[in-house]
Amino acid sequence: AFAACQHFLAAHRVDDTQDLLETRGQELIQAGHAEALAPLIEDILRAHRDPRIRLLRAHALFAQGLWAEAAEAYEKAAEKADPLTAAEALLGQGKSEHHRESRLALGMLIEARNRLESLGALRLLVEAQYWIGGVHQSAGRLTEAREALEKGRAVAFDVGDRHGEGVCAYGIGKILSLAGDFTGAVEQMFDALRLLERAGSRLDIAKVCAGLGGNLLEVRR
Repeated sequence: AFAACQHFLAAHRVDDTQDLLETRGQELIQAGHAEALAPLIEDILRAHRDPRIRLLRAHALFAQGLWAEAAEAYEKAAEKADPLTAAEALLGQGKSEHHRESRLALGMLIEARNRLESLGALRLLVEAQYWIGGVHQSAGRLTEAREALEKGRAVAFDVGDRHGEGVCAYGIGKILSLAGDFTGAVEQMFDALRLLERAGSRLDIAKVCAGLGGNLLEVRR
């Protein structure tokens, strides 16, 4: 897919490149091509200011850990966008602001969650719940964090989203670990590992393995 994008652009077939990136762009970013995709995305944006491509640019910046640039890009992607794209952009902006330790993050994530719920975008709603849980966890509000993650996991189960279910289980495991329940944390993280292996989410599998290893040390296993 990445090579096809390059060939299309070399042949000045911008529309074909855009169509391919809209369908495969997120997958390419998750596969580690965020930095390499950047110039292709910029080439498309010079020809078309399409909100979905602007959103993809923000996702690529986020994947590279460029939080300030990603927050700005998400804000721009929401301008003149359809409701779903705008809601997804607000979610991304909230995630970026959380990494920047901004007090704006929670309000953005809750607003994004509410919009996504009204639009029926349940998989994105699960992602919003995961990040809301993360904000509460960072602030030491473990009860609120677990409630957010439990809700996200329940929705993910209902829609068959194994990745969302797995990351929420991982988040619950982190909450239990912080509360000193290392046995419970191990159970949750093994559950998360099983779900994420089914989903094929390699990066998240690595995160869970790191957390699981620490908790297994605590229970001397």
